[in-house]
Amino acid sequence: MNLLSKPSFIEAIRHLSQDENPQHTLIYTEINHALQVASLLGGNAAEEQLIAAIQSLIFIKVKQLADSWMGKLGGNRFGIIVKMPVKESVEFAEELAGLLDRQCITIAENSYYPKLMIGVTALSSDLKHRKGH
Repeated sequence: MNLLSKPSFIEAIRHLSQDENPQHTLIYTEINHALQVASLLGGNAAEEQLIAAIQSLIFIKVKQLADSWMGKLGGNRFGIIVKMPVKESVEFAEELAGLLDRQCITIAENSYYPKLMIGVTALSSDLKHRKGH
């Protein structure tokens, strides 16, 4: 599994959301306060180091799942597509948050305990049709 670019990730979402038998879920993650912490640690290089370390932790967990994709959506934002129901995806998202809660990332002799903001939604054309009713 490779980290997808933003355009490739968006195309994967478009394709999967049109599937007649959808079973995929989108998990959106954002590293909380990454920019503020990075500025305290010394700017862009520290920010990139911090985000790369967190990205690596998330990526290791995601690639253990079958039929999963991860894409970088922006500086401190990532999208994850998993083939599982929303309830199981929420449990996986909570597992990711818990994993990062237990991590200490050291950059320039400063410790950072990362926190994720996470959202979960089904990639279902059926759900889109129901909204209009």
